[in-house]
Amino acid sequence: MTLNRLFSGAVAALAFGIFAATPVAAQKAPPKKTAKTAAKKTAKKKSPCQGLKATACRANKVCGWIVPKKKVDKRGRKLKPYCRKVAGIARKKKTAAKPKKK
Repeated sequence: MTLNRLFSGAVAALAFGIFAATPVAAQKAPPKKTAKTAAKKTAKKKSPCQGLKATACRANKVCGWIVPKKKVDKRGRKLKPYCRKVAGIARKKKTAAKPKKK
């Protein structure tokens, strides 16, 4: 080996040793989350519309029956209609039957 390669290797090893001994490397790891604390954060309240049939969904004021426009998604999975909670603004209002004009 040449003297240049030996010297550059020694400098690299010395630099690594200096950076490894800095206080940043000696910091404590953050405390691990237990299963209970993780479950509390990820647990969400169940939607009142989840799992309802079409008739029950349409009868509920806060729910809306969603029918997909496409039958199959990009991955080839069949899309099924489902019930979902809908915001009050987005909810379609039922119009009363208008009398016919003569």
